[in-house]
Amino acid sequence: MRVSFSEVVIKSIEYADLLGGGTAGIEALKALTTNGALHINGIPGLRMASKQVFAQEMLECLEKDGDETVMIDGTKRFTTAAVDKAGVLPRHMSSKCGDNAWELRLLVDAASKLLFKALDSASSNGSAGSLSPNYNSLSAITQYGEHLEHLHLYTPTKKEKVKPTMLKHTDAGLMIAMVGEYGSAADLQLELPWGEDIICCDQANSDTITFLVGEGLAHWLDKIDKNQQRYPIFRPVPHALRIYERRAWFGKMFMAPSDSFVHTSMNQDEKILFSDFRSQQIENAAGALAVKNIAKDNRILTAASSNQCKTQTGKDGILCWAQCVDITDISCSDGTIECVEFSTGTILDGSDMCPDHSFNDCGPTCMAAEQNNKSSSYNLYDDGKSFCYGDGVTMYMDGFRSIFEKSKPLCVNVW
Repeated sequence: MRVSFSEVVIKSIEYADLLGGGTAGIEALKALTTNGALHINGIPGLRMASKQVFAQEMLECLEKDGDETVMIDGTKRFTTAAVDKAGVLPRHMSSKCGDNAWELRLLVDAASKLLFKALDSASSNGSAGSLSPNYNSLSAITQYGEHLEHLHLYTPTKKEKVKPTMLKHTDAGLMIAMVGEYGSAADLQLELPWGEDIICCDQANSDTITFLVGEGLAHWLDKIDKNQQRYPIFRPVPHALRIYERRAWFGKMFMAPSDSFVHTSMNQDEKILFSDFRSQQIENAAGALAVKNIAKDNRILTAASSNQCKTQTGKDGILCWAQCVDITDISCSDGTIECVEFSTGTILDGSDMCPDHSFNDCGPTCMAAEQNNKSSSYNLYDDGKSFCYGDGVTMYMDGFRSIFEKSKPLCVNVW
């Protein structure tokens, strides 16, 4: 796939228009269900608040006192973080380096709430999504969720990039709101629905917040309301990051309420308490890390115990696409079930992405001798999506811990 360096065709909406109602909410809804990305421009006070946060003295503070993570390309990332619970922002982040971020955090929070309200209003049934027991709108879901805020400083070890700083992935939350320095300092690469990769977004110290849809908004929420009307179907946007120069970034990842019940498969009758879902993600991620540690030459061992796991609903599964996939319907009396690339028969590392980001060419397969070339034709989704979950960089969270980092970081990698 080619990368276009021309102006990115990602919808931009003025904050004043969103505040005034009208068609801005409809345009935002269309953007997030089509491309999965949106800019909100002209946010009063954001430019000055960003300059305060990204000032030299604050970056020096992060480099000295922030929690350090080494990314896959060798870039060092220094972080301070906070958890927003039930709509209440904590005054301080995890280090004093975030003290000057208070105004920025308030502005991002306010703009996000305005967007969620507009998305609800723009939906044909008056709500952009729901979760049981009683979260009947996207505004309610995000009002009572536990959200993750991060202030990052990226410091690359070399300017020429062979590897990306973060591999292409989709975020594990509902949505992420972010303000950052791009331009010559970094490339944020987005994958459009038709497969083209584009570079987004030149917003250094600007008055713009960028929103990207995560897997949760597309798959956790109810698909049909109590009146049998369909909710909007949002598109999680695959994205990657390359850092060329020292660069700062602030982001807020929106999560579901811990007492809500989320969907983890196409079966709308299957739900799990979100707090249990996150715990299961952590457990599966730990298993995936163990698989990585015993892998040789990027191939996992074929012993059945190397990638077995339990799905979020307690069923037997194996790791494939960095998640635990149900294998109860696959018959394999004489062999082991592995995550396999159908076109080549290659056994894949279940904690990594499918080759070419395709659900259609990898899945759980019985590796018995007589079945070696017969795939299970298993697909997680039946809607033709061509992108599968990332390699775990952002998928699994334990508080603010990310399982798959090269070093042991404090914060989940929401990038």
